[in-house]
Amino acid sequence: MDPDAPGYFFHQTLNLVEQVTEKIDILFPDYKGQGVEVAGICWHQGWNDQYGDLAPEYETNLAAFIRDIRSAEHGLGIPDLPFVIATSGMMPADSPVVKGQLAMADAQKYPDFVGNVAVVDTHQAYGPDKMTFKFDKDGQPTEAVSYHWNNNARSYTNIGIAMAGEMPKLNRPKSPARFMVNGTEKGVQLHWQIGTEKPKGVEILRNGKKLDAKISPTQTAYVDTSALPGANSYELILDMPSGKVKFNDACDTSVTNLTAYRSLDGVVLSWEARGNYDAFRITRDGKVIADEVAADARSYKDKSAPAKGKVSYAIEPTAGKVTPATLAMNIASADPAGALIYEPFDYPANPGEPLDLTGKEGAHGTKGGYIYMSDKNPERAPAALAKGLSYGELPVTGNHGSTNRWSADTYIELDGSLQKAGLLKDGATLWISYLFDSAPEVHGQTYEHRSGGGMITLRTADMKEGLGFKVRARQYETVVVEDGKEKRVRVTSPNANTPTLVVARIIWGKDGENDSFVPFPRIGPDLVLPEKEGREPKPFNIDQSKISRLVLGGEGQFDEIRIGPTFESVIGAAE
Repeated sequence: MDPDAPGYFFHQTLNLVEQVTEKIDILFPDYKGQGVEVAGICWHQGWNDQYGDLAPEYETNLAAFIRDIRSAEHGLGIPDLPFVIATSGMMPADSPVVKGQLAMADAQKYPDFVGNVAVVDTHQAYGPDKMTFKFDKDGQPTEAVSYHWNNNARSYTNIGIAMAGEMPKLNRPKSPARFMVNGTEKGVQLHWQIGTEKPKGVEILRNGKKLDAKISPTQTAYVDTSALPGANSYELILDMPSGKVKFNDACDTSVTNLTAYRSLDGVVLSWEARGNYDAFRITRDGKVIADEVAADARSYKDKSAPAKGKVSYAIEPTAGKVTPATLAMNIASADPAGALIYEPFDYPANPGEPLDLTGKEGAHGTKGGYIYMSDKNPERAPAALAKGLSYGELPVTGNHGSTNRWSADTYIELDGSLQKAGLLKDGATLWISYLFDSAPEVHGQTYEHRSGGGMITLRTADMKEGLGFKVRARQYETVVVEDGKEKRVRVTSPNANTPTLVVARIIWGKDGENDSFVPFPRIGPDLVLPEKEGREPKPFNIDQSKISRLVLGGEGQFDEIRIGPTFESVIGAAE
């Protein structure tokens, strides 16, 4: 989902709760099946809502949010879930935002919130000890509070104490809720919540058949260890004093997210799977290459893979009715498909071992090898890392590139293809694209000082002019280099925990006109060029005829750099 789209963070909240519930045994090793309860929500925000035309609608939107986050249709599925609000005391008390927050405790306006919504007014002292919330940067009481509560940790601590004090005063939900099913390595895990009304009995059906399981009325978790791999549907039946209540959910424990990359001595397959298995079967081009891969394995090295060409892989558990996970890949470099510069970082690498790019050569449209612009800390040089990044229908091969937070720039010389094609002349159009992943963990591997999305630029030999992209913690930006100075303009936020495809069109100015650098921030997985253009940099005019280097810098993980004459040429779709 687009981070700029309405509702993005609402859905991120739901996803986070779901992920924690599904991985409760991994995140909390002491978890022994006692169950998981979402006990309430603490809500403290509002700063950005005071700007633009959002403030007058804040009260209406907050009430809708509380109802939606509780609902089974849109949210967590926990009716009357306790909800505590701390007002935005860093803005005026008469702000529509603060008034909207206080209104949630108005019994006449919101009778359905009585007993299950509380509000802490941070403009007032709280509790019998008259605890306050406003302090200056030196910790002294003040009424002059602004952005981030003057960056004073005591403000946040006191807000948390107050909200925690209000939560137990609210009524717990009466009815059972939130039936969830997911695969684990021990079997299919089932979770549900019970309210103040306790069930008299519990039944569980799998695929329409009752499980022979002894479940106590107060139990809220169960692991089905006898479920076969594949899709299974479950029905939870709670015998309540008011009648039977039924819930339904399903999960599929087939293999997912099959990926492959070239190592130094073959092709390494990796996959995700959460279920109780006997073993895995792996095929290459329809022929079985491994029939008894251990049930707890999540990777396999195909040492007999061909040296080059297209191959297809499939993996599935040896038991159960499952849909195999499949993957087609190019071994060795893919066709540039119209791109004049193409760097897929197709340098064989082993997991967890950054392969120094210094001296490596072979990127299409370049000459010689990469040159690290420092004689210090060679271990910080850009590297090739195992596994390529992928995005929708974009053709991907090889591994991927990475730069260290503390590394100097590294460059490789261009071979003159852009000049020969006339793409560096005044009035010419040039397209550029690359993939980046700003997650701290990529493909299950974490590299110190190699998160972020890096910086990719085209530069002159003196490094004083150029343009490209730079990714920082919360945004990625266009970069124009003039007189050796970077000038950056925000494009948008990167997608969370998933690769982002960056595409831009450059038109060199002619007859004294400025150059044009237009990013397209939201290219979908179908690789269709959107009509909406991103923000252009401030007017600039560089001598593009002197561009002669592809430069890697910043800190990050990136892949599939393409530069060519058309949009199609930089998404691998040109004939």
